[in-house]
Amino acid sequence: MDEQKPEIIYRTPASDLQSISHKSWFARHLLAEILGIVLAGAVLAAGYYFFIAKSNSEETSNDGQVCIQVIAEARNPQTGEIKQFPTPCDVPEGWVRE
Repeated sequence: MDEQKPEIIYRTPASDLQSISHKSWFARHLLAEILGIVLAGAVLAAGYYFFIAKSNSEETSNDGQVCIQVIAEARNPQTGEIKQFPTPCDVPEGWVRE
């Protein structure tokens, strides 16, 4: 007599199927997550650069006044001397801006 061996059926629990689909979801979205992180870093770097560039273009005087960095030409009315200063805040009192 021929003996037939019973057929073995392997079944995967439902929780295993969910983890498999989750892994494939992660694999599909990994590139999007990496691009999101790179984009966020670029935005932060641009903001930092803008802040540094802006703070370098302006200077604060001792009295708290913000002075733009432009050459300010002024004349001493007592001597007639004309001199250039790095910001309008650096022009001494009594000098006349040209």
